[in-house]
Amino acid sequence: MSNRTWQMYGIGLLALLLLLIFAAPFYAKRITTVLEASAKQAFQQAGLDWVRVEAEERDLKLSGNAPTPPAHQQALQTAAALFGVNNVVDHMTPRIIAPYTMNIDWHNGKLTAEGFLPDEASYQAIGKRVTETYGNNQTGGKLQLAAGNPASWTEMMDTLLANISNLERAHVNITDKKLYVSGKTPLSSKREQFTQAITQLEQQGYSVDLHIVASDEAARICQQKFNELLQTPIMFESGDTRIHPTSYPLLEKLSETAMLCPSSRITIAGYTDNRGNAATNLKLSEQRARAIAGWLFQVGIDTSRLQTVGYGSSQPVADNSSEAGRAKNRRIEFVVQGN
Repeated sequence: MSNRTWQMYGIGLLALLLLLIFAAPFYAKRITTVLEASAKQAFQQAGLDWVRVEAEERDLKLSGNAPTPPAHQQALQTAAALFGVNNVVDHMTPRIIAPYTMNIDWHNGKLTAEGFLPDEASYQAIGKRVTETYGNNQTGGKLQLAAGNPASWTEMMDTLLANISNLERAHVNITDKKLYVSGKTPLSSKREQFTQAITQLEQQGYSVDLHIVASDEAARICQQKFNELLQTPIMFESGDTRIHPTSYPLLEKLSETAMLCPSSRITIAGYTDNRGNAATNLKLSEQRARAIAGWLFQVGIDTSRLQTVGYGSSQPVADNSSEAGRAKNRRIEFVVQGN
């Protein structure tokens, strides 16, 4: 082979070498771009939108907060299965929430929940409970998947959501295994049913702090207070309907108590001892009851809440044969009705 031919071969090889040197960065960059785009598409299709990916030649570096340990593992497997990947570098951090929390509000027929659930199965189970109990149109808030939940978290949530709808309104705050519930219900019997259901969560290791107010409790509390106050009898002028001034402080306390149960109706009942004419005693007991109602009206108690009745000497609570017994029979009673 002639020298000229060898020169031509040498020039060709040199040109090819120069082409490879200058083209290599372009093809390396192209491989990186294609691999990164392919990985992003794979993660999106797998529902792993939280994964951040960065390609460097044929290596993939993964970062982001995994909502659960299984999701973390799924991301690694998805990356390793991609064609052309050499190495997978794991910089992901599992999203472990501490403290693990949930806040729930139930008011005016609408449920709002914001907090964390441990996995997709829990999310689906709680979603089903909410739909069945409250309906999709009356719910809001934001539930996120994250690890770090206490044991029996999903079961605890299901118990709460199954029972909160029995209250008029409620606020729930859960921090790890400490559960606080405040709310209102029309009947104390409803409150007891709710309390019985929720305190069962203590068997699962949750501490339960309940503050449920029953509307009918206001009536009960008022009745109890009236009974205590009226251990001291309201005094009238002898044989008259005029209230003795010494009883004014007592009437002020009675009116303050009546304001504690603003939705309740109050029956004011008058009684006398058996001395004198029965018809006269009946009339006197009615008039004394109306005198008390008039005094309460003057200090701001709505008369629509007040009812008066007189029983005369027909319902004694003590023996009329002694002065002490007759003094007990000359009395005013308050009877609370409604809530």
